[in-house]
Amino acid sequence: MLLVCYGFSSQVQALQFEWTWQHPRLSRLTREGLASIGKGLTKRGRQRTNNVHDDLALVIGMLHLPPWSRMPLVLNVLEPGIASAVETKVAEFRTARGEAASGSCFRIEHLPIEVLHRTHVAGSAQALVDEADGRNHACCICMQAFTPGITKRAVCLSCRNSAHITCIASVGCCDSTGSPPLDAEDRLIPDFIKCPVCDDVSKWGDLLRSVGVYQRQPEMLGSSDEDENELDENEIEDSSVDVS
Repeated sequence: MLLVCYGFSSQVQALQFEWTWQHPRLSRLTREGLASIGKGLTKRGRQRTNNVHDDLALVIGMLHLPPWSRMPLVLNVLEPGIASAVETKVAEFRTARGEAASGSCFRIEHLPIEVLHRTHVAGSAQALVDEADGRNHACCICMQAFTPGITKRAVCLSCRNSAHITCIASVGCCDSTGSPPLDAEDRLIPDFIKCPVCDDVSKWGDLLRSVGVYQRQPEMLGSSDEDENELDENEIEDSSVDVS
């Protein structure tokens, strides 16, 4: 195993990502945007097998395309020997795509596989949670009070003010420079968010990480995976990958 990509909100999302990675020419999400990477289809319409370099390039390319570019994902490199290759591939892709790739919010880590993600997040995010809890009892946009342990809220990484995730998404959508995007009215999910208090510009996925922290008690972040890994059969039946 060379690397692991994690941070998906459900097993269905993870399975869809894996399927698309294995069949990039069959998925509408990648067959045009990543057409130059990897091999094409056989005469029977099946995906040809790619080599390791193409597989690595596909993963990095997918992380720069929606919907994955807006998810707070982590690419954990387990093999030190490919660390430089990963960094090079990322730099090459961002140089080639320019502004189109600037909104991707995944991050690269080099942690041993034994490290639990939730335990790692709990330790690094505890100070942020404590500080925001001590100073924020209401949304900084609509001024409605938060319900502890229930309300979905995002924390500005600069000024530590909190807001409902729906409020900040509706008023803070911007581009990488902090200016309103030309297609703001057509966007379902923003790439960047501008804090209405301090004007700091953050990637949407970075704010989602703070939402995830608030939705799960810190002491529970390092608990067993059993509850999270239980997937309702109806969820599997209702979720599908569009290969048209």
